[in-house]
Amino acid sequence: MNKHLIYLVLIFGLFSTSFAQQSREVQLLQEIQNAYDQFNYTEAEIKAQTALKQYQRFTPSQLTEIHKILALIYSAQNKKEQAREHFEAALSINPDLELDPVYVSPKILNFFKKIKSEYKQNLLNSDENKQEIRYVLVQDPRPSAALRSMLIPGWGQWYKGEKSKGKILMGLWGGSVIGVITAHIIRNHAEDRYLSETNPDKIESRFKTFDRWHKIRNNLLIFAAGIWVYSYLDAILNNHPLKKQAKSESFIQWNPAYAPGRLAVTLTINFKLNKFKK
Repeated sequence: MNKHLIYLVLIFGLFSTSFAQQSREVQLLQEIQNAYDQFNYTEAEIKAQTALKQYQRFTPSQLTEIHKILALIYSAQNKKEQAREHFEAALSINPDLELDPVYVSPKILNFFKKIKSEYKQNLLNSDENKQEIRYVLVQDPRPSAALRSMLIPGWGQWYKGEKSKGKILMGLWGGSVIGVITAHIIRNHAEDRYLSETNPDKIESRFKTFDRWHKIRNNLLIFAAGIWVYSYLDAILNNHPLKKQAKSESFIQWNPAYAPGRLAVTLTINFKLNKFKK
């Protein structure tokens, strides 16, 4: 197979995989919306609840839309408590959320306006420590990591805190690139010697040398491309959290959690104790 075709296939696979990863959430959200528009509330509810169990995959605007659709479904079914819960969850992400009066009945619209007014008033009246946290939105490191790995393989892994993997990928890619350059120079020199050789007894030997370095260069090039593709895909698909060195010996961590009928945040306090020897 032509080497240029191989590179095109690798690049196409790289970006098509990345696009597919990002489009799955969009597709699920569209399926929820379509089911709701067709008054298939059962299907819309099931898919929306399934999406919320994997809320980390969705953007804040997508989560807002999912909660809004669930709230509208429960409002239509006269399940006011569930509707209120999801309206408040949507407002906790986007306090300026509005409903379209063209598609929402006046009764539900008034119900939402009342909840929104009460929600904002509660935020103003509540002490800072008593405010309910619905979601803790943590930056997804994958897009930034993928961009870095696209420039230098391993850089994205280093950025996400996987420093050992990052060093290995950087080393392998850097070594293979140096190998490609070296092999290319030797290959060109061997080609010149082969083409300029006039002694019939040496022509075959010159050609074998040229052919050997030609294959070495191409294999190293494919290896370097493979490292680049792997590093990018690993950076965009592997949801490894950012790790930062803590200056303090203790730290507090908020962990958002969702369960049917309940949104909650758990608080974890970790203390690091050091043993001192006399």
